Amino acid sequence: MYNLKQDRLTIFDVINVSTKEVLDLINKLRKSYPNYEVFNRTNKSFLNEFYVHKLCYKLYILRKKTKDAGMQYPLSPFINLLYSIFGPISKLFVK
Repeated sequence: MYNLKQDRLTIFDVINVSTKEVLDLINKLRKSYPNYEVFNRTNKSFLNEFYVHKLCYKLYILRKKTKDAGMQYPLSPFINLLYSIFGPISKLFVK
């Protein structure tokens, strides 16, 4: 379901994972690995990226790349801005 490295959390097959499962996983891993850089991101930041990946996959946009959500830290300011804009919009269309 996931792969964790110091600066990256990859969630596999985002289409089959619910928002609650992602939040539970992030919170569990954050407690177990508090010094991992990837957990400098907020839950909102993780979820925005998750929603964008999930919507892109549903819309058949770059399916090979959007099938898994590789959430890393740090994000470039431009990518962070894109996820901040499109994450809440994507949330309206995915569960």
